[in-house]
Amino acid sequence: MLNNQCPWDQYEPATRHFCEAELCQWITKPAESWSNIGFVLIGAYLIHKASKSNRKNLSLVGICSILVGIGSFIFHATATRWGQVLDVSAMMWLLSLPLVLNGARLKVLKDSQVKMAYALFSLLSTVFITFFTKWGIAYFGVFVAVGVFSELKLFLNKANKVNYKPYIKLLVTFFVALGIWITDTFKIICDPNNHIFNGHAAWHLLCALAVYYIYEFYSQFPENKLES
Repeated sequence: MLNNQCPWDQYEPATRHFCEAELCQWITKPAESWSNIGFVLIGAYLIHKASKSNRKNLSLVGICSILVGIGSFIFHATATRWGQVLDVSAMMWLLSLPLVLNGARLKVLKDSQVKMAYALFSLLSTVFITFFTKWGIAYFGVFVAVGVFSELKLFLNKANKVNYKPYIKLLVTFFVALGIWITDTFKIICDPNNHIFNGHAAWHLLCALAVYYIYEFYSQFPENKLES
């Protein structure tokens, strides 16, 4: 590059880095970046599936999956703080869906409040991540924990017969992915010069599969008021 400057050097760097070494090029981390194609493909498929099934509310799962893919691609391609904000914000938009859907199932939210609650969760998440970017992983963990515990409460209530097979697949897929994420993040299993496929790329692909199971699980419940 001219003046020994890389394409994204003018921007504030990200607060979080993973195993793959940065390259001085437009896509600084190829493996971490291109593996986000899984979110885009799964998202497009879920939007199509929701349209065929006339489940407008669940099309949001597909839309959020695509946004996660785009945001994560930008983050890993640029290794910038603003890219990180886009990435984590999109993840929070996706994770807000199970929270409000479970809120409705627990009767904590009325149908008329679901859409507003989702917008509020998403907006506040974006604001929080913008100002407290380095806490993004912890914030992500809180959303996951609340989602799982709210589902556990619903399971213990046994108010309705629910098919938990997709949810079990979701949990298994996610926690396998999380284990791989840990080995990559803390460089337990790490080859920084592998720009084709690595642990974080596997995390992306498995999480994309987990998004599919989110759709499958919530598709068994009646339509709610997330749609316009």
